[in-house]
Amino acid sequence: MDNNSTLSPWIDLNGSDSIDISFIIYAWSVEYGERFNLDYRTYLSSWTTLANLMGRSDFYNYLNQSYHYDRIEVSGYSIQFRISLDASANSDHIF
Repeated sequence: MDNNSTLSPWIDLNGSDSIDISFIIYAWSVEYGERFNLDYRTYLSSWTTLANLMGRSDFYNYLNQSYHYDRIEVSGYSIQFRISLDASANSDHIF
């Protein structure tokens, strides 16, 4: 995959000022150092990078990996997440 991203649906934040998120990723053939980010934006804002997942020392291919982020400060009425991979064209895969 080359310069791909996946978007979540918009999530209603009515009455919230922070959120917690958890997710699982399975990757293979992704080289260390490629850009693999978790970003978010609230309604009418630009993308903010929450984490560079490839920059973590605990990132491994061929394993289910769990991630959890507590108390992400939010402002707005809804939020959307994006997982993006700017990888080489050598059959990198992330699920």
